[in-house]
Amino acid sequence: MLLYKEDWEEAKNMLAAWWEKELKHPVLQVTSPRSTRHYSYDGWDFCRHPDEPEKAVKSFEKWCSHTFFGGASYPNLWINYGPGILSAWLGAEPVFRDTTMWFGNQQAKGTMSLAELAEADLDENNIWWKRVVKATKTAVESHYSKFIVGMTDIGGVLDVIAALRGTVETILDMRRRPEKLKTAIHNVTEVWHKCYEKLYSIMCEKGHEGTSAWMGIWCPKKWYPLQCDVSFMFSPKLFKEFVY
Repeated sequence: MLLYKEDWEEAKNMLAAWWEKELKHPVLQVTSPRSTRHYSYDGWDFCRHPDEPEKAVKSFEKWCSHTFFGGASYPNLWINYGPGILSAWLGAEPVFRDTTMWFGNQQAKGTMSLAELAEADLDENNIWWKRVVKATKTAVESHYSKFIVGMTDIGGVLDVIAALRGTVETILDMRRRPEKLKTAIHNVTEVWHKCYEKLYSIMCEKGHEGTSAWMGIWCPKKWYPLQCDVSFMFSPKLFKEFVY
């Protein structure tokens, strides 16, 4: 049982069975206000107050107290610092605007070469890494018996590369420098896993059960949704070669 989800055990068992392909019916998630007094939470408070994650947790809990979580839905506080925060950990300077966080420049060259991306690594003194670590610790320390904490949106590897390299340049690299791009992809993937494991360890140390993310699908084991937003510009052939 969770404070904001009384039938959490039932929902948890349903989701666990869904992962094992044991259900013969769809899993539905429904949320609604508990009364006419509804408190709005848009999920961007971590970005609005990047150094004060406790404000986001407080706002989220207030929303939960006014919200009914039906079916397999559950109070999911995912650490939202924008889609693809890994690019900020590797040097991009994110810009928050109203309801999203922007990374890099989609219309101009980025700041990193393929050679630099092939050697890039996590700097644990990076301000955005420290912010996400602090937010994760703050959320998990407050979650027990109340809500689930979702892993931050680390991002798709090629989305991260496009933010750092430039979207147009990355697409040109597929034609002009495919092997060098693949080397960069391999390295950024390794860094991705390193970051995930470090954040996952923090959650485990604080007693968090299972994993969740921005999709709001709890799993009793370790998981994360794969993604590649920039692939809408790829042909099936390029997708298979560089993404699949």
